Amino acid sequence: MSWELTKLNREHIVIDSGLSITSSKIASGLINPITGQRFAKSWMYEDLVPVAIETYRELELALKKKFFSEIVFYDMFPDAGNASAFQKKQSQYPDLLSFAKEDEALDRYFNFELGIGKIAPCYLVDLPKLLSGYATKLKTDNKLVTSAIDTTQLKFASGKWHLGEISADRVIFCDGAAAVDSPFFKVLPFNLNKGEVVFVELEAPMPGGIFKNTLKLAPWHGLTYWVGTNFLWKFDDIEPSEQFRCHVEVELQKWLKVPFHIRDHVAAIRPATINRYPFVGEHPQHKGLFILNGMGAKACSQAPYFSKQLVNFIENSSTITREVDVQLSKNLLVN
Repeated sequence: MSWELTKLNREHIVIDSGLSITSSKIASGLINPITGQRFAKSWMYEDLVPVAIETYRELELALKKKFFSEIVFYDMFPDAGNASAFQKKQSQYPDLLSFAKEDEALDRYFNFELGIGKIAPCYLVDLPKLLSGYATKLKTDNKLVTSAIDTTQLKFASGKWHLGEISADRVIFCDGAAAVDSPFFKVLPFNLNKGEVVFVELEAPMPGGIFKNTLKLAPWHGLTYWVGTNFLWKFDDIEPSEQFRCHVEVELQKWLKVPFHIRDHVAAIRPATINRYPFVGEHPQHKGLFILNGMGAKACSQAPYFSKQLVNFIENSSTITREVDVQLSKNLLVN
């Protein structure tokens, strides 16, 4: 969102809570054209991905950092039903789905029995590098305020919104799971879920790619790999669980031939929604308050597109995609 405003030379600041662990900071960063056990094409894929590629390439140039790459997703079928479903979809999406060949020699690294499906092209965003790099840019430009945010203190007076010493014509909420505590947007039908990630260090290099069986194994940095993830819709706390850590260790021992060591285990809350579409647009009652949130595990593909769309809406009153338009929840938001 900030990048789209920067390209238009719009004055703005970003207020960030400074939390060390958030769902964005520990996400794998995968953009996948095919999703789920039924291998369905991702929603709006043809619209979302070109904008994502363009935006991340722009940011790489602006930040002078390499954090975006094309990658192959290898799906090692856990059961016959999964393999059959892939085969049926392969004829439907031959440009995206294929089967791994023997000369790829993945049996040197993994135990599997039912074959391997390939999904390509996929894309991988190194989110820690992107987020830290952009934060540095914001600091350099004096556009970053690192502070705990109490949205109950946000008040409208004299034609502007005020939060402490900060005044603005508009406020855009991109606050993730914290939105459920917002006095302005908490009534929206969010459906938060908890996700856990285990970071493992391998004793030997792996071939390039992201690998999936019952777990997903994605490159992080060097010999460190991201292993995840679960979706807990009912949870009592935000802490990582011993149950998931043990599950990962047992499954990796069965699946992975390369020796590994567990180095870290973290958890965060995803801002998912009940209807699985994000929320984008202006509050129907409080003019000048906007939301861009609710992307759950799809933010890497959706955020560039809907950030651009929201800026165009603010600047030019252009249309917002119907499924995500927050005006659909007007009856909930208007007191």
